[in-house]
Amino acid sequence: MAGPGGDGVQDGGAVRGTRSPAVPGWRVSAGCPRPRRTYDTLSIQTGSPVVELNRAIAVAELDGPGAGLAILDGLELGQYRYFHSARAELLRRAGRDDEARHAYRRALELAQTDAERRSLNDRLSQLSPG
Repeated sequence: MAGPGGDGVQDGGAVRGTRSPAVPGWRVSAGCPRPRRTYDTLSIQTGSPVVELNRAIAVAELDGPGAGLAILDGLELGQYRYFHSARAELLRRAGRDDEARHAYRRALELAQTDAERRSLNDRLSQLSPG
């Protein structure tokens, strides 16, 4: 079944093992390059910054948070709440708690549901005091 782009590759089945960056604990199967290859292909096909966000997550799982952040830093998704939550998570994993705190707060400003707000507040509370 094809998704909105008419390409079944964009459907969740192509990237099994991934979770939304808006949900703490998201991950791509560590050490598995398949999601990364899928997002590499989608990025070339679509040029979508949201696909590039997901590619950054896959890259971070394989190459570390710095590699994912390098991709995120090139994106213009300032009003997209998942950008900020994904960036916050990578910053946290990189030990950059002050920057992560700022990114989580921005994600909170853009959050649309109570569940998102609770999740983001939980993540904020886990950062070292700053």
